[in-house]
Amino acid sequence: MSSVKRTKHAVYDTKYHLEGDHTISYMGRKYKILSTQTRFGFAKAKVEVHKHLDGSIHIFYKGEDLKHELVPEQEKRYVSFGRSETFHFSKKDMALPVGV
Repeated sequence: MSSVKRTKHAVYDTKYHLEGDHTISYMGRKYKILSTQTRFGFAKAKVEVHKHLDGSIHIFYKGEDLKHELVPEQEKRYVSFGRSETFHFSKKDMALPVGV
């Protein structure tokens, strides 16, 4: 994270690095950056996040306001296989293959 700046319209943090899966974690939530007409992906890009006073966030790359979506949290289930081994599975991991 970096410095926080304030204007009369927004409070924003600067210079976040996107993960390799085109996501950013901001304020405990994960957002996925969608592709644009000029760029297909934003993996590892440096972006600026603006949080407006109405609670909305805007993510900018080189001045361009990027479209993004909130990534839903996956429910995790924990299975214990003894004292020292614990594994976690998401709903996707526990789904049966088609035709079974």
